Amino acid sequence: MTMKKYDIMMIGNFAVDKLIVDGVEEITSGGGVYYGSIAARRVGASVAVVTRLHNEEFWRLEEMRSEGVVVYPIKAEGTSGIANYYQSADMETRICKPIGFGGKYSIDQIPMIKSQVIMLSPLYAGEVDLDLLKYLAQIAPVSLDIQGFVRVPVADGLEFRPWTDMKEGLSHITYLKV
Repeated sequence: MTMKKYDIMMIGNFAVDKLIVDGVEEITSGGGVYYGSIAARRVGASVAVVTRLHNEEFWRLEEMRSEGVVVYPIKAEGTSGIANYYQSADMETRICKPIGFGGKYSIDQIPMIKSQVIMLSPLYAGEVDLDLLKYLAQIAPVSLDIQGFVRVPVADGLEFRPWTDMKEGLSHITYLKV
């Protein structure tokens, strides 16, 4: 059997977010794997997405598939998401509150596919640990979105905190998105 090959394999929890602007709430798909995979496809890259979300939300993956993204969904007990309360008309100021978590990835959940780069795009800390990062770095160059390692759910908010394994973790990263 021939191993499937992609330009990019993205890994990160799919998000179902709430956007609240001037008191009006909208539920929307979100997260780095959602936005990033569609953008990459539109510029011609072949993209595979490994993502965790509750099976009741799997229908939301169809938009990515319709764009040509190959999706490897993992059933989770919940779906990640953030409630974004915008505090200004230009949407530059917001308060973010976590409203769900799709869980942590394990090595055995990563499909055996080839890619030119692996893009880690977690929504917030807790999705990807150091062991998985080291494993992925043996497969292909790794790109990492730092927000998913320093944005930590605390009580009913999100705080930016130092990444505990940052020194060793960054040594396995080829591309860093900040």
